[in-house]
Amino acid sequence: MFVKGKGLLALAAIALIGSGAHAQVVASSGVTATVPTDVRPGAQEDNSTAWLMIESALAPGAAFTVDTATTGLFDEPSDLAAPASVTSSAPVQSFLLWSDRLGATGSTAYVGYLEFANPIVGVAVRSATLDLTDVFGAPGVTYPGGVVGRGSELSPTVESFQISADRKRLDFQFRTFNVVDEIRIFATVPEPVSAFVLLVGLGAVVARRFRRS
Repeated sequence: MFVKGKGLLALAAIALIGSGAHAQVVASSGVTATVPTDVRPGAQEDNSTAWLMIESALAPGAAFTVDTATTGLFDEPSDLAAPASVTSSAPVQSFLLWSDRLGATGSTAYVGYLEFANPIVGVAVRSATLDLTDVFGAPGVTYPGGVVGRGSELSPTVESFQISADRKRLDFQFRTFNVVDEIRIFATVPEPVSAFVLLVGLGAVVARRFRRS
């Protein structure tokens, strides 16, 4: 009977692992997850996929700058708000979505989506805002800070993104030339206490079963 208890504890451990940031993207299309050391133009060229990288975790109450914290379709620069500092009462994870086409001439279209387990609280799209929020980037990664055009140049039918009404899905369309196109996404993640409570609860079940045995 004790073996069954160990099995339940193993399930609890799996639940804890699954609560990490890597588990926050639950579905995607047109995107490949990667762990790069360099995201400057030319560092990770591919004409068939956009890239996604998990960056930093922000504690509740941390401030970060975004170009929009609302939902809807964004296909013109005027759709964006003025850059603004926002905070979240929940922990936040930053993600970098970008495309980097192969070759110095021509252009490549990238279309896809990301679906998150928890709500998106804001995105950085403009080059200046991306430069400003590189402080939330992944340690050891070289970013294209100061590169003009690293952001998404919004234009109807050419380059756009859309955040769903429930804030859990971001659809994107890039048209990439000789410079990367980037969007930094800030999404909430479960409170660590939630995983702890789950572990305690499963531990109580194990204890009851052990006593009965």
